[in-house]
Amino acid sequence: MENMENSPEIPRGGGETDSLEKSQVDSLIAFAKQHDIGSDELFAAYQIAMGIPPNEIEGQTAIREKVYSLAQKMGEHMQSGMAVNRIVELISSKRDYELIPDTYYTLVDHVLQVTENEKRVLRSILERKRAGTLTVIDPKSRTELEIIKIPQQAASKDYAPNIFAAELIQILSKFKDQRIEIVFEPL
Repeated sequence: MENMENSPEIPRGGGETDSLEKSQVDSLIAFAKQHDIGSDELFAAYQIAMGIPPNEIEGQTAIREKVYSLAQKMGEHMQSGMAVNRIVELISSKRDYELIPDTYYTLVDHVLQVTENEKRVLRSILERKRAGTLTVIDPKSRTELEIIKIPQQAASKDYAPNIFAAELIQILSKFKDQRIEIVFEPL
Protein backbone atom coordinates (compact mmCIF):
# COMPACT_ATOMS: atom_id res chain seq x y z
CA MET A 1 0.00 0.00 0.00
CA GLU A 2 1.31 3.39 -0.86
CA ASN A 3 3.02 5.42 1.89
CA MET A 4 2.20 2.91 4.64
CA GLU A 5 5.79 2.91 5.81
CA ASN A 6 5.71 6.69 6.30
CA SER A 7 2.61 6.80 8.53
CA PRO A 8 3.23 8.05 12.07
CA GLU A 9 2.46 5.70 14.96
CA ILE A 10 1.03 8.54 17.02
CA PRO A 11 -0.46 11.27 14.87
CA ARG A 12 0.49 14.81 15.81
CA GLY A 13 -1.87 17.77 15.83
CA GLY A 14 -1.31 20.62 13.44
CA GLY A 15 0.12 24.03 14.15
CA GLU A 16 3.52 25.60 14.40
CA THR A 17 5.77 24.83 17.35
CA ASP A 18 9.26 25.95 18.13
CA SER A 19 12.06 23.40 18.16
CA LEU A 20 12.15 23.14 21.98
CA GLU A 21 8.43 22.40 22.18
CA LYS A 22 8.72 19.93 19.29
CA SER A 23 11.53 18.09 21.05
CA GLN A 24 9.48 18.07 24.27
CA VAL A 25 6.47 16.60 22.48
CA ASP A 26 8.73 14.07 20.76
CA SER A 27 10.22 13.05 24.11
CA LEU A 28 6.72 12.50 25.54
CA ILE A 29 5.73 10.42 22.50
CA ALA A 30 8.93 8.35 22.74
CA PHE A 31 8.44 7.76 26.47
CA ALA A 32 4.79 6.75 26.00
CA LYS A 33 5.68 4.44 23.13
CA GLN A 34 8.61 2.88 24.98
CA HIS A 35 6.47 2.13 28.04
CA ASP A 36 3.27 1.18 26.18
CA ILE A 37 1.28 4.07 27.63
CA GLY A 38 -2.13 4.45 26.00
CA SER A 39 -4.40 7.47 25.85
CA ASP A 40 -6.11 6.75 29.19
CA GLU A 41 -2.76 6.65 30.96
CA LEU A 42 -1.57 9.71 29.02
CA PHE A 43 -4.63 11.54 30.32
CA ALA A 44 -3.96 10.31 33.87
CA ALA A 45 -0.35 11.55 33.63
CA TYR A 46 -1.61 14.92 32.37
CA GLN A 47 -4.05 15.18 35.29
CA ILE A 48 -1.28 14.35 37.78
CA ALA A 49 0.99 16.93 36.10
CA MET A 50 -1.82 19.48 36.49
CA GLY A 51 -1.98 18.77 40.22
CA ILE A 52 -4.98 16.48 40.47
CA PRO A 53 -4.40 13.92 43.24
CA PRO A 54 -4.13 10.37 41.82
CA ASN A 55 -6.97 9.13 44.01
CA GLU A 56 -9.30 11.64 42.30
CA ILE A 57 -8.51 10.51 38.76
CA GLU A 58 -11.59 8.82 37.36
CA GLY A 59 -11.16 5.41 35.74
CA GLN A 60 -7.67 4.75 37.07
CA THR A 61 -7.57 2.19 39.87
CA ALA A 62 -3.85 1.45 39.95
CA ILE A 63 -1.52 3.92 38.29
CA ARG A 64 1.75 2.47 37.01
CA GLU A 65 5.04 4.01 38.11
CA LYS A 66 5.82 4.87 34.46
CA VAL A 67 2.68 7.05 34.36
CA TYR A 68 4.00 9.01 37.35
CA SER A 69 7.33 9.36 35.54
CA LEU A 70 5.53 10.65 32.46
CA ALA A 71 3.55 13.09 34.62
CA GLN A 72 6.82 14.41 36.02
CA LYS A 73 8.22 14.87 32.48
CA MET A 74 5.03 16.69 31.47
CA GLY A 75 5.27 18.96 34.50
CA GLU A 76 8.91 19.79 33.76
CA HIS A 77 8.09 20.54 30.13
CA MET A 78 5.19 22.79 31.10
CA GLN A 79 7.42 24.66 33.58
CA SER A 80 9.93 25.27 30.81
CA GLY A 81 7.25 26.79 28.59
CA MET A 82 5.52 23.94 26.80
CA ALA A 83 1.91 24.86 26.05
CA VAL A 84 -0.65 22.75 27.88
CA ASN A 85 -2.71 22.47 24.70
CA ARG A 86 0.15 20.54 23.05
CA ILE A 87 -0.27 17.80 25.67
CA VAL A 88 -4.03 17.86 25.20
CA GLU A 89 -3.52 17.53 21.42
CA LEU A 90 -1.17 14.61 22.02
CA ILE A 91 -3.74 12.82 24.20
CA SER A 92 -6.50 13.46 21.66
CA SER A 93 -4.36 12.26 18.76
CA LYS A 94 -3.40 9.11 20.65
CA ARG A 95 -7.05 8.42 21.48
CA ASP A 96 -8.01 8.88 17.81
CA TYR A 97 -5.14 6.59 16.79
CA GLU A 98 -6.35 3.87 19.17
CA LEU A 99 -9.86 4.04 17.67
CA ILE A 100 -8.77 3.57 14.05
CA PRO A 101 -9.43 -0.21 13.93
CA ASP A 102 -12.94 0.34 15.32
CA THR A 103 -13.53 2.97 12.63
CA TYR A 104 -12.38 0.47 9.98
CA TYR A 105 -14.77 -2.20 11.28
CA THR A 106 -17.64 0.31 11.31
CA LEU A 107 -16.86 1.23 7.70
CA VAL A 108 -16.79 -2.43 6.69
CA ASP A 109 -19.82 -3.58 8.70
CA HIS A 110 -22.18 -0.62 8.37
CA VAL A 111 -21.13 1.75 5.58
CA LEU A 112 -19.70 -0.16 2.63
CA GLN A 113 -22.29 -1.75 0.36
CA VAL A 114 -20.77 -5.24 0.20
CA THR A 115 -22.00 -8.78 0.89
CA GLU A 116 -21.63 -10.51 4.24
CA ASN A 117 -18.89 -12.68 2.77
CA GLU A 118 -17.03 -9.60 1.50
CA LYS A 119 -17.34 -8.05 4.96
CA ARG A 120 -15.73 -11.18 6.44
CA VAL A 121 -12.92 -10.93 3.90
CA LEU A 122 -12.31 -7.24 4.65
CA ARG A 123 -12.38 -7.89 8.41
CA SER A 124 -9.95 -10.79 8.05
CA ILE A 125 -7.44 -8.64 6.16
CA LEU A 126 -7.00 -6.45 9.24
CA GLU A 127 -7.58 -9.08 11.93
CA ARG A 128 -5.12 -11.55 10.43
CA LYS A 129 -2.86 -8.95 8.76
CA ARG A 130 -3.18 -10.62 5.40
CA ALA A 131 -0.94 -9.60 2.51
CA GLY A 132 -2.14 -9.79 -1.08
CA THR A 133 -4.14 -7.90 -3.67
CA LEU A 134 -7.51 -6.39 -2.82
CA THR A 135 -9.53 -5.42 -5.86
CA VAL A 136 -12.63 -3.21 -5.73
CA ILE A 137 -14.97 -3.89 -8.63
CA ASP A 138 -18.05 -2.13 -9.98
CA PRO A 139 -20.63 -4.97 -10.07
CA LYS A 140 -22.53 -3.50 -13.04
CA SER A 141 -19.69 -2.78 -15.44
CA ARG A 142 -17.25 -5.35 -13.94
CA THR A 143 -14.64 -2.56 -14.05
CA GLU A 144 -11.80 -2.61 -11.56
CA LEU A 145 -12.25 0.60 -9.58
CA GLU A 146 -9.22 0.18 -7.32
CA ILE A 147 -6.40 -2.32 -6.97
CA ILE A 148 -4.81 -2.28 -3.54
CA LYS A 149 -1.56 -4.16 -3.16
CA ILE A 150 -1.00 -5.04 0.49
CA PRO A 151 2.71 -5.86 0.85
CA GLN A 152 4.10 -8.52 3.13
CA GLN A 153 5.50 -5.68 5.32
CA ALA A 154 1.95 -4.51 6.13
CA ALA A 155 1.05 -8.05 7.15
CA SER A 156 4.04 -8.44 9.48
CA LYS A 157 3.64 -8.66 13.22
CA ASP A 158 5.76 -5.51 13.59
CA TYR A 159 3.36 -3.39 11.54
CA ALA A 160 0.77 -1.57 13.66
CA PRO A 161 -2.80 -2.58 12.79
CA ASN A 162 -3.85 1.03 13.32
CA ILE A 163 -1.68 2.25 10.45
CA PHE A 164 -2.83 -0.64 8.28
CA ALA A 165 -6.48 0.18 9.08
CA ALA A 166 -6.00 3.91 8.44
CA GLU A 167 -4.66 3.23 4.96
CA LEU A 168 -7.55 0.88 4.17
CA ILE A 169 -10.09 3.41 5.49
CA GLN A 170 -8.64 6.15 3.31
CA ILE A 171 -8.89 4.01 0.19
CA LEU A 172 -12.18 2.18 0.82
CA SER A 173 -14.14 5.19 2.07
CA LYS A 174 -14.17 6.51 -1.52
CA PHE A 175 -16.71 3.77 -2.27
CA LYS A 176 -19.11 4.30 0.62
CA ASP A 177 -21.90 5.63 -1.60
CA GLN A 178 -21.96 2.85 -4.16
CA ARG A 179 -22.40 -0.89 -4.39
CA ILE A 180 -19.04 -2.61 -4.88
CA GLU A 181 -17.61 -6.09 -5.02
CA ILE A 182 -14.45 -7.12 -3.24
CA VAL A 183 -11.96 -9.69 -4.48
CA PHE A 184 -8.95 -10.61 -2.36
CA GLU A 185 -6.04 -12.70 -3.60
CA PRO A 186 -3.64 -13.54 -0.75
CA LEU A 187 0.09 -13.70 -1.36
